[in-house]
Amino acid sequence: MNYSKAWAKPESLLFQTNNVRALMITNHHNDDLLQKLATLFSSFEELGINALILEVDYHFAFKSYPALQHPKHAITLEGAQLFAKKAKQHGITVIPLFHVLGNQSKGKSLSPLLAAYPEFDATPGYFTNNRGIHTREWDPLNEQLERIIFASLEELVDAFSAPALHIGMGEIFLLGHQYSPSTRNNHPAVLFAYVTNVYRQFLVYSLNVSVLMFADRLIDGMVHDFGPWESSYTGSAAAIDLIPRDIVICPLHFKPHRDYPSIPTFTQRGFRILPTCWNDSKANKSFIEYCLSTNNEYLLGFMFSTANVQTNEIPVYTPLVNGLSLIQAESTMFGT
Repeated sequence: MNYSKAWAKPESLLFQTNNVRALMITNHHNDDLLQKLATLFSSFEELGINALILEVDYHFAFKSYPALQHPKHAITLEGAQLFAKKAKQHGITVIPLFHVLGNQSKGKSLSPLLAAYPEFDATPGYFTNNRGIHTREWDPLNEQLERIIFASLEELVDAFSAPALHIGMGEIFLLGHQYSPSTRNNHPAVLFAYVTNVYRQFLVYSLNVSVLMFADRLIDGMVHDFGPWESSYTGSAAAIDLIPRDIVICPLHFKPHRDYPSIPTFTQRGFRILPTCWNDSKANKSFIEYCLSTNNEYLLGFMFSTANVQTNEIPVYTPLVNGLSLIQAESTMFGT
């Protein structure tokens, strides 16, 4: 494949600027919570927010494979359509997030996928009650699983009229693990690239949407020691040269660092980036100032995670408000 700077397809207008201001929204997993969030759209618009990365995962009333619907909390098709329509009226693009490969358990509970289809577990029979691992992962080489996920992703894209989909791909640790019978003799980077390319190809060429993903598994922790959550020590980072450059990369750095060599690692290869900030204003300031100082054409803007923030507190969430104010001031300084 030719992974040159020439991106594979025309992008939505959102990705043709360096002014993306995105919120990553979690824990809004039913119609009522979405409509409560929608009441804040005017406030988001005033803050300059123009995109919502909405973590949906299995919290959707899937029609193609109903067993994938979360048993307690789900967004309906009508709820998704209404939410996306209201967002558009305020100039806000909704992009669903569905964690591909990883994040297939929480505590002792399995994802609906692995609960319904245990044969798709990457490490069957090991890690009882999910002890000893971050989360379970699905078997990346099981092609029967792909048609199920393809159909589910298509439903999400259609429901939200989404121009893009975020596939997660962060915090993955079990590729090539000795307890993973299908992958233990394969290199983690090759496996990571294979999964990324399978879903990117489907989304770009079958659904005509853009792809976003987290960056941590593509940052080599042996070279840039950001710790196990912000970088990878499993060998997966070599996948950076095995995936297409039209994927929007979302580096998440939630601790303050002296500098961020992860950023030129992506931009020098032609990846566009959407740096992601979280709950530490000091860390956000350091990260934002570094990114803006590069004055890089590949910097699309910034995303702010609002994980664990109550709905009505989001517009006044200090790390968000301070971060957006800093971006406005620094952008003027650096002429971006």
